[in-house]
Amino acid sequence: MSDGESIILDTHVWVWWLDQDDKLPAALRERVGGARSVAVSAASVYELTLAVERKRLALTLALEDWLRGATEKADIAVAPIDTAIAKRAAQLPQVHGDPLDRIIIATALVKNARLLSLDGKFNGYDELQGVLVTD
Repeated sequence: MSDGESIILDTHVWVWWLDQDDKLPAALRERVGGARSVAVSAASVYELTLAVERKRLALTLALEDWLRGATEKADIAVAPIDTAIAKRAAQLPQVHGDPLDRIIIATALVKNARLLSLDGKFNGYDELQGVLVTD
């Protein structure tokens, strides 16, 4: 990682980054590549695992192998959901009803990191001004 910023990836951005999917704009790919540190919330691991279990997402590897490659091998940390993050998520306005997305948002806020997401609902959070990166 370089001397850039600390970044939290939303779940879909994490998957698209690893797959080098064209759905992820080039500017966001460059941002991740230039970051000082990159992490995902433990909530993203839960979301991804659930999507695989429900057959909404197909991986090219076994889940455990994919996760190892998507974290350790990719130099992407997994931020645990601690007391500060859980509290901050519960205190967010009810803009987004999905508790996992609220945990991801709170992770970026508590960790003082930029949040990369293309989830349009995130734009409704005043708290994310100057934090949310969408392009």
